[in-house]
Amino acid sequence: MPTIAGPSSSPHKHIVAARPENTGVPEVNTPRKRKLRSDSAAEVASTVVVTESSFSTPMKRKSPRRCAVSYPRTLKEEDEEDSKGKLESPVISAVKDRFDCLDVKSKWDPRDDDQMKAVKEALHVSTAPSTVVCREEEQKRVLEFVKGCMEQKKAGSLYICGCPGTGKSLSMEKVRQQAEEWAKQEGLPCLETVSVNCTSLTKTTDIFSKILGESETGKKVNGSSSPLQQLQDLFSQKQQSSSTKMTLIIADEMDYLVTRDRGVLHELFMLTTLPFSRCILIGVANAIDLADRFLPKLKSLNCKPLVVTFRAYSTEQILRILQERLVELPYVAFQSKALELCARKVSAASGDMRKALSVCRSALEILETEVKGSTDEEPQSPVEEDQVVKINHMVAALSKTFKSPVVDTIQSLPQHQQIIVCSAAKAFRGSKKDRSIAELNKLYLEICKSSMITPAGITEFCNMCTVLNDQGILKLSKARDDKLKRVSLRVDEADITFALKMSAVSISSVKSNLSSVKSIAVTHHHRQPPPSPPSLRFPSSLSSPPATSLHCNDVSSISGSKLLPVSRLPPIKSSPSPTPSLDSSVNQLTKFKEAAEKGNLVPLYRCVFSDHLTPILAYRCLVKEDDRDAPSFLFESVQPGLQASNIGRYSVVGAQPTIEIVAKGNVVTVMDHGAGRRTVEEVDDPMMVPQKIMEEWEPQRIDELPEAFCGGWVGYFSYDTVRYVEKKKLPFSNAPEDDRSLPDVHLGLYDDVIVFDHVEKKAYVIHWVRIDKDRSVEDNYTDGMYQLESLVSRIQDQKPPKMPTGFIKLRTEQFGPKLEKSTMTSDAYKEAVLEAKEHILAGDIFQIVLSQRFERRTFADPFEIYRALRIVNPSPYMAYLQARGCILVASSPEILLRSKNRRITNRPLAGTVRRGKSPKEDLELEKELLSDEKQCAEHIMLVDLGRNDVGKVSKPGSVEVEKLMNIERYSHVMHISSTVKGELLDDLTSWDALRAALPVGTVSGAPKVKAMELIDELEVTRRGPYSGGFGGISFNGDMDIALALRTMVFPTNTRYDTLYSYKHPQRRREWIAHIQAGAGVVADSNPDDEQRECENKAAALARAIDLAESSFLEKPEVTTPRINNVLE
Repeated sequence: MPTIAGPSSSPHKHIVAARPENTGVPEVNTPRKRKLRSDSAAEVASTVVVTESSFSTPMKRKSPRRCAVSYPRTLKEEDEEDSKGKLESPVISAVKDRFDCLDVKSKWDPRDDDQMKAVKEALHVSTAPSTVVCREEEQKRVLEFVKGCMEQKKAGSLYICGCPGTGKSLSMEKVRQQAEEWAKQEGLPCLETVSVNCTSLTKTTDIFSKILGESETGKKVNGSSSPLQQLQDLFSQKQQSSSTKMTLIIADEMDYLVTRDRGVLHELFMLTTLPFSRCILIGVANAIDLADRFLPKLKSLNCKPLVVTFRAYSTEQILRILQERLVELPYVAFQSKALELCARKVSAASGDMRKALSVCRSALEILETEVKGSTDEEPQSPVEEDQVVKINHMVAALSKTFKSPVVDTIQSLPQHQQIIVCSAAKAFRGSKKDRSIAELNKLYLEICKSSMITPAGITEFCNMCTVLNDQGILKLSKARDDKLKRVSLRVDEADITFALKMSAVSISSVKSNLSSVKSIAVTHHHRQPPPSPPSLRFPSSLSSPPATSLHCNDVSSISGSKLLPVSRLPPIKSSPSPTPSLDSSVNQLTKFKEAAEKGNLVPLYRCVFSDHLTPILAYRCLVKEDDRDAPSFLFESVQPGLQASNIGRYSVVGAQPTIEIVAKGNVVTVMDHGAGRRTVEEVDDPMMVPQKIMEEWEPQRIDELPEAFCGGWVGYFSYDTVRYVEKKKLPFSNAPEDDRSLPDVHLGLYDDVIVFDHVEKKAYVIHWVRIDKDRSVEDNYTDGMYQLESLVSRIQDQKPPKMPTGFIKLRTEQFGPKLEKSTMTSDAYKEAVLEAKEHILAGDIFQIVLSQRFERRTFADPFEIYRALRIVNPSPYMAYLQARGCILVASSPEILLRSKNRRITNRPLAGTVRRGKSPKEDLELEKELLSDEKQCAEHIMLVDLGRNDVGKVSKPGSVEVEKLMNIERYSHVMHISSTVKGELLDDLTSWDALRAALPVGTVSGAPKVKAMELIDELEVTRRGPYSGGFGGISFNGDMDIALALRTMVFPTNTRYDTLYSYKHPQRRREWIAHIQAGAGVVADSNPDDEQRECENKAAALARAIDLAESSFLEKPEVTTPRINNVLE
């Protein structure tokens, strides 16, 4: 049995292994035979026993580029730490006994080609281990699935997804072997296996001919029809022999079968649903979101594959796998801390085991080059005891693996060209986006002077700039005189930072070069310890580098040790905003430090004038016209008034969420954009996922921020989220047809928001900093200020986006023509109303809200329609929300739930009448509305429902009806409104209150659950976002969710390409607007009236589309007035 050494075997805790006891003792330098995945039979290896080392806590996950440049501690520091016993491993008696039995251990010699080859073989990707560790649970699930199909002689399908390098293919090979062995033991017919790697297919449909050709049953089929048709005929006919074999089809790399309509994938999985199918299909794919694209349609066709997710390897798992591969070697090649560093960095970057093996092999090659290079220059000397792969070798390998190709180009440049690139990095940190060659030459001369390097002449300097232009690093404009050519930077500033830091070229600079410069003196085999953090200063407004980038405060960023956080911001243009004073920065830093001591989430903000900026313009600065799939939001408000509607005090804009949560049924996808990680899991209640994430937060709010939403979760909750709570009475299986396959929940975590205060005419630009405990408070503050300044510069762009002006030519107070196309015909809806009345008369329910979905096609863009909706139907909750799969354009008058300081509010809004043409007529209509017994009875019923929802989660005795049957006036109508409040129970959160409230009685009925059961029977399609909720949940847990009424849904996957494109008036795209409206049905309801109510509500929203089309699509009529008219 192989074993590893105890803690006393090495001062550096190296991994030590011995050969299996049951084998002969071969020559110590003989390499182990390489075993490939293609081998027909896997060699049975001995059980591996590994001691558990108490490794240090893994670092916080960061971007791959940061992984490449972490400064290791010196070996002296490691020895001191080891002497204190910080990494001592517990001694396991069985391991110790096995270790004591080993008489001979081969000494590691990196100069020995055979030993080096053996270690490389062990770390090779194609070397298949005898067991696949860390995947036992996934293999067990798949094997049980295959066994169940074979025992029942029943076809089935299984879908496996996961990131690359997570052991999916190797695990399936092990499952195949175990299934064949199990079939022999149980006396079942031999399992026939067909393995197809989809990357080898010429076209996607070739998979059917591949299956037909490799299957023994398929070879007997003759016919002139297509391979797919032959397979369908084969599995649609009863087999003559009772001992017909089951066929196991493993389709690896299934991502390559994706077509526009996913037809090949659908046909492949549907083979398992044929009447006499005997095939077991296992599809393996790397794309995490592939299931979201093709599984919904399969489920609608009664094909429900089992989904197994292979999650990315964690630090502990990667470390264990590396140990398992190395433990069989009779010598120590890696320092344990080096392996730990590799595991930690790779898990943070991708969790790809193949990447980890590649990094280890690369580190081994670096050691080999180092050792052989030294032996060529010096006589052969004994091998040092610690001549193994250490942390510095691993750091170099990580840098080589994760760095950008541009880094190699910059590092290969001659010294003077590197100095020019360094000069450019400094030059373009100011407000200018380009400079002349003469200006760049001045900076070049300064760096050469401070570094005591002889500079090149101006002619040679221009030639070097031309060379850098040809290599794609600089961009030169045309000019008659070379000195007048404009120079701009094409590459990422982060790549320059990293390349010059790792370069062997030594460049010294003075303080005037790039602000507090230090020398860049880093050699390949010797690392200086990291310098102390630079003095704190506000970063100036920068041109932010594209995509992933690093912020260089000064040349110490190029020469220093610390990498700053990765920016996800797109390129921005600088703004001439003044830099805060030193006193202001010190004061804000002091507040930041105080807040950071109390919590781990601290806001930074800048307050700017908003008299030149509107929320519409700010949103367009953050989200471009053609980026309609980017999650983002714009919230605005209009408060009800006596005479007319008044604009609300606050508007909020946000874009580029740090984390996204998308739930479809019970499958939740979490996209962490900051860590570059995507996970998929199946949970009972997806709404628990954001709640658990929030539990880790300790937000510290600053008093100066406005009393509005200032950052947190933003998104929508569909009507169907009630099925997470009422699992038995309202399961997803009983829901109507899901013809759009929209997410049930979509939330984005917004660290960057802009809050407009329309009263004080200013805007708060806010960035929330997540305190990294592994870094100093000053570093966290500096990084946060850089992100904040970047956000400010984007809304203070010198060239703001041009917005279409639009010409209002319609009477916005009038309804447009009714919409003809609906999910239900007029007669079908009226029949549903009559059936609902029968249930009311039978005493099943008191009231029910039946809805139907209308459809309107338009060439107007959703954002243009939102601009029009603000005019047509201003409301307290206006929203433009871009989510995954759809865009919501809403003007809701009603809140679903509000929770502030643990005080929850429910505000039923029911009973409607039009506005009068004068204040006097308004009062007359108000009296008529309050005297309408039907509408008042309906409203009181909904108030009781609201009291019930609030009472479920409130302290006893705290529920009260604060306002009862008040009249609220809006632009076109008046509503009866009541307010119910309560105090949240101590052990509950606002999320619990939201679960209790969704959906409110005004969109379902009473009793609520029974009414929703009938809605599932009477409505023909799922409601989706309609009658759910949208809004924000602050970092501190406060919640303000609006009811999704008067909401248009634009599915992004139903956007049709036409002869048009967005930016040209004659070239646009066609959109489908879904407008859903409902009517409350009671005992004396008239079906014709309810149908008319639905049509009127939908037509009111469609008026916004009419206005957008007439304003933004049609050219304005330009007429020249006659002179006599002017004189008149």
